[in-house]
Amino acid sequence: QKEATAKGVVWLTVNSTATEASDYKAPAEMAAWMREQKAAATATLMDADGKLGRAYGARTTPHMYIIDPAGKLAYAGAIDSK
Repeated sequence: QKEATAKGVVWLTVNSTATEASDYKAPAEMAAWMREQKAAATATLMDADGKLGRAYGARTTPHMYIIDPAGKLAYAGAIDSK
């Protein structure tokens, strides 16, 4: 994340954990947790109702999508070192 965002990439993290789930974190708590993890996302989007996750067809956690500058989906799948 740090390398990508330093190059101007917009990195959005989406938290689709439902509010009734035992591991749900409210926005302020999630922000603190992200800082503890040394995350460098541009923003974290709360998706407790799962609409965004379903719209993109997310099946696993984490699931990564790369959208190119033209708005075209360039990658959908697991996060890896490449």
